[in-house]
Amino acid sequence: MKIGTTSWLIPGGYLENVKLVAEIVDFVELLVFSFDKETRHMLKNELPELYKISKKYGLKYTVHLPTDCINNVEDAFNFFEESNLPILNYVAHPIDCIEPLLKKSDKISVENLKKDILIHNRTVFDIGHHILGMKVTKEFFENTVEFHLMGVKGDQDHLKLDKETLLLSKEYMKLMPNLKYICFEVFDLNDFLDSYKLWRENL
Repeated sequence: MKIGTTSWLIPGGYLENVKLVAEIVDFVELLVFSFDKETRHMLKNELPELYKISKKYGLKYTVHLPTDCINNVEDAFNFFEESNLPILNYVAHPIDCIEPLLKKSDKISVENLKKDILIHNRTVFDIGHHILGMKVTKEFFENTVEFHLMGVKGDQDHLKLDKETLLLSKEYMKLMPNLKYICFEVFDLNDFLDSYKLWRENL
């Protein structure tokens, strides 16, 4: 099982964030919620160093594809496929017209949203979306390759992991025979470090 976290733990670029955790995690989820000119320019400039870090530490990457429109999803996917970064998995939202792209690669998986779920042969289970929104099915769990783990309290998700959500997560993991990647999807360095510590203490 490979463990990772997001590329937004402190304000700044992808490279700054990757350097923070390169020696701790197996992969970093590169968050590309839109693929505008600024994001494309930043990634293009940082690709050489991101690759060097991957070689030095054996670090891999996943990519959270854009969430705004299918054109940006396709552009971002093609950008990373043409790069030399070691990409383990692409995370897509079930947005309009996503189905044709899903047929192009066996590395693209579909995440459950609070208000939308698409069954695909590769899925990403977001526990926050599940608890606070629509519930995924047995088939979704069976197809899950990546688990977005976090703390969930009240009506908030993407918090640092807590014991209650951790216990629930372990029950859900029993339903995921094809699980390969666990991503602490939090957006603060201390939240990740605390979450990772709690996880390690309760293996």
